Amino acid sequence: MKSLIILLILVVVVVLGVRLGFSCSSVQELELEVSGLEADLKTAEDERDDMARDLVDLQAEKKLLEERLTCCIMPELTVEKWVRTGSSGQWKDTVQARPGDLVQFRIVIQGVARNVRLKDILPSAITATYVSVDGKPITGEDIYDLYLGTVYGQCEVLINGRIDTKAGETTLVNVVTIWADCIEEQVSQATIEVKPRPSPTPSCCRPKPPPPPDTCPPGEPGPKPPVPDS
Repeated sequence: MKSLIILLILVVVVVLGVRLGFSCSSVQELELEVSGLEADLKTAEDERDDMARDLVDLQAEKKLLEERLTCCIMPELTVEKWVRTGSSGQWKDTVQARPGDLVQFRIVIQGVARNVRLKDILPSAITATYVSVDGKPITGEDIYDLYLGTVYGQCEVLINGRIDTKAGETTLVNVVTIWADCIEEQVSQATIEVKPRPSPTPSCCRPKPPPPPDTCPPGEPGPKPPVPDS
């Protein structure tokens, strides 16, 4: 009887041991599977981000190709130019200014075309102080000969200049010329009528003020009337 009980205990111990061993093995396998799934998920997320970047690049490339296709099929450009004195006010075809004044030119190019170039040489009596293309300042020696590349829609060029202080009465005409692939030269112009500043009147030539009226301090007799001839 005692040996039977010992045998049963040994069987129970063996069975529990086998079960415990199987359970630990299952947990380890599940942990490995979870780690593998996490790695697969990370890879999928990375691939998703790469695909999103590729999609953005493809959309940008598609837009560029559409612009190029439009420019090749039906290129068209127009150019207009205006001028104003100072940095505010109404844009006009013709303005009046004085020597030393600041003037501003505005050039607007509209349409679609490739390899657009712009040439705008100011009259010798005007010195450029600032040039920008779509708000971006342009510096260097080529500010009068600009390569604008592909124009799709609208492009705006601003030129600030100052009239020579020694300029006399004259008319300054500023001409802008543009051209591009499959498009011949087009021009537009703005005019400045320079009027000399009025010279100050010399002191010797100014009219003299009238003499003050005869007045006497309070309490003093006024001037005596003239004595009539007898």
